[in-house]
Amino acid sequence: QLIRMFTYLDETIHPDFIIISGDSVDWYNQRAARNAYAVLQEALLSCTVPVFTTPGNHERYGNRLLFLYFPFKNLTAYHRFLNPLNDYSFTYGNVTFVFLDSGYEYNRWEIKPKIWNPTPEGSGLTSTQMHLLENVWGSQQLNKIITMHHLAVNDKNDTGLGALPNDLPSGNDECIAFNRGAFITYCTTHNVSLVLTGHSHENHVFTTLGKETENYSAWPLFVQTQSATMSGWDNGGRVVHIWEGTVIGYEFRVFL
Repeated sequence: QLIRMFTYLDETIHPDFIIISGDSVDWYNQRAARNAYAVLQEALLSCTVPVFTTPGNHERYGNRLLFLYFPFKNLTAYHRFLNPLNDYSFTYGNVTFVFLDSGYEYNRWEIKPKIWNPTPEGSGLTSTQMHLLENVWGSQQLNKIITMHHLAVNDKNDTGLGALPNDLPSGNDECIAFNRGAFITYCTTHNVSLVLTGHSHENHVFTTLGKETENYSAWPLFVQTQSATMSGWDNGGRVVHIWEGTVIGYEFRVFL
């Protein structure tokens, strides 16, 4: 299915490159008969354009059994088969692209009416990552697009057992725990157009206040995108169009 998607992108979209915003595998076990990372690596090598990745929470799962997810911090297989870097940046077409590891699962459980519902939060960004953002990655004059797995902005708050407190205008459900406010402030003051995330498996475009918007240039915008392979008939992704260093579109497209 992933190879078919890459073929469609190559032949129909003709992208300069592809971005995967985490959860590139469901779980891994290098001793299993089917090594998910090895299969993914083969699919990525079939693509004719570069593929850039950032890790999510599932890249840390060594087994599909829930009680074996702990301590869910290990990225060894991700580094071996997919990408040796957690955080990195490059400039292309007068835009700085930044890729951040939004961390391990910090708040794993919520209680909702009558059910236990696992909704892992990302531990968030470290002081080192914030230093790199503020001092190393990207000129103040260049437009920036940041990709990470967990959300920084949502329209609802974390609730239930172990819920994280929130004193920001936007909701914090499924968001990063540490440096969330500092990161949002950075995005508003350092010429960031888009923050691209996965994790929620939903399509949303939020402002810093956690409000849905159709204003394509109300920068910075926090863009969630549903799964490229798990949604059934409407799998897809965002097609980001950039012209002379400015984002002019980021519509969701179903990948046939």
